[in-house]
Amino acid sequence: MVTYIVQVIKGVGNMPYDGIVANAAVWELSGLLAGGRIEKVYQTERDEITLLIHSMGERFRLLASANATYPRLHLTIGKKENPMNPPPFCMVLRKHLQGGRVVDITQSGYDRIITLTIVKTDEMGDLVKKHLVVEIMGRHSNIILVNDSKTIIDSIKHVDANISSVREVLPLRPYVLPPQMEKQSPEFIDFEKLFNEKPAQRLDKHLVNCIGGFSPFLAMAICNNAEVDPFKNISHLTDCDKLRLKETITETTNNIKERKYSPAIIHGDKVDFHVLSVAHGERTVLFNTVNLMLDEYYTKKDIDEKLNAIRANIQKSVNTAIDRNTKKLAIHEETIREAADYDKYRIYGELLFSNIYNLKEGKYAEVLNYYEDPPIHVKIELDEERSIKNNANRYFNRYKKLKSSYENALNLLEEVKNELFYLENVKTHLENATDFETLEDIRQELYEGGYVKFQTKSRTAKKLETKSKPIHVVSEEGYDIYIGRNNKQNEELSLRFASQNDLWLHVKDAPGSHVIVRTGAKNGVVTQKVIEEAAAYAAFYSSHRTSTNVIVDFTRVKHVRKIPKSKPGMVSYTNHKSIVVKPQEASSQS
Repeated sequence: MVTYIVQVIKGVGNMPYDGIVANAAVWELSGLLAGGRIEKVYQTERDEITLLIHSMGERFRLLASANATYPRLHLTIGKKENPMNPPPFCMVLRKHLQGGRVVDITQSGYDRIITLTIVKTDEMGDLVKKHLVVEIMGRHSNIILVNDSKTIIDSIKHVDANISSVREVLPLRPYVLPPQMEKQSPEFIDFEKLFNEKPAQRLDKHLVNCIGGFSPFLAMAICNNAEVDPFKNISHLTDCDKLRLKETITETTNNIKERKYSPAIIHGDKVDFHVLSVAHGERTVLFNTVNLMLDEYYTKKDIDEKLNAIRANIQKSVNTAIDRNTKKLAIHEETIREAADYDKYRIYGELLFSNIYNLKEGKYAEVLNYYEDPPIHVKIELDEERSIKNNANRYFNRYKKLKSSYENALNLLEEVKNELFYLENVKTHLENATDFETLEDIRQELYEGGYVKFQTKSRTAKKLETKSKPIHVVSEEGYDIYIGRNNKQNEELSLRFASQNDLWLHVKDAPGSHVIVRTGAKNGVVTQKVIEEAAAYAAFYSSHRTSTNVIVDFTRVKHVRKIPKSKPGMVSYTNHKSIVVKPQEASSQS
């Protein structure tokens, strides 16, 4: 049962920023920001704002996001680029909030609706109270500025009757809370009511629907700790099931009431987070504060999202080039098939010429083909309107044309295959790229190769003054190992950086990184252990990174040669040996 439930938890794809996490975040924010002065307001994204708040002698950056995928509210240490022209909502916030003081931060029950109350002196010298409401509700998330009369001043997302028939969110409309389900407070749970509440449904959903602030992720974790099947219908729970659930839920709610938070990022098949120890997994990274945990988690998500967007943009150009070359490959292969028997027409011409005085004009000429062993009679089709000589010349011309097409197609076929292999290498490096510098290097490489059109670099790209560097790992035995992140780095490592006696490794017959083991400090000696370690890296930074067993070739750098007139990173090698390894990511990168 326990193993089964753990497997279910790993598959949960529900956002863990639930009402309990929100409650913990509000508790921390209240202690840090209450009485703080709002110095600056920024809108760094279409659906995200940052308030710079001076409190207790420090400056805090409070980030509020209404992003459909990652809505949240937390402190952040990151700084984002501001648009040249602030959006209208940002200007409204600056007018009403900048210079004001945060007097309260509250949560609506255990729902993910958080309100910052700010007071500011208006033009008449009177203190005016405004409320900034952050609604964390998936794709319905919003950030709304409301006056003390509960009238909406503005919102980051406008919602009219065409979008929602339940609630409009527009300037001058009255602010009303989103529709809410009746749930028990996690601080005061009536277990008799909880276990008998209708309708009867599966346990994990029942906990989410009946207890305020509980998310599917937390409900599943509670079921796991109580060793009760989360898919079991609530009406089928045994007395033992109920007792174990009651004990686990009571312990969890006591931690909530007593603020015994244990913020952590939980690593499994996917990465989650929570503030309660009941949700912790085997691989858990603990944090001192809830906001540090949230900032770490969402900063990584934000970077990954931006990386994926850039990667997808570059990948589109690479896929277009691959498709184009795949079509060329099919055309050349078809030409080779059609022209493969070109020599037959030369023989026909020779046979017609050798029998020119013995043949009569007509539809066919039957002659002895002495090029075969033993000779056989062949029937050659003729053009009745041409002489035997002209028919022979016609076959010679066809021979020359087909031979030229065949040889040209063979050469072009090799070029296209090499280009496809190069593009597959680029694709692999794109998939393995983990930073903006590497992606920008790959984009530049493709631009120089004519695969992408010139594009004005983003502000992020302009700030990248230095190129990305190869991954550098020091082995347990003290060998320096270098791993190329793209084709240009592969070429630089193998053909210019490495010494003749250094060890060179690459996955066999597949796209991947060049790996160099420096041997100068070891007098050219390499051990089996460092070969296995470097080969595991070569396997991981290749198109076979998800395979269990990968064949990797290795040789000395002196046996590696640049393929003439080829794309960056394309080499040939000799005198190599092979080893089968399990892919392994480089643990220490630089």
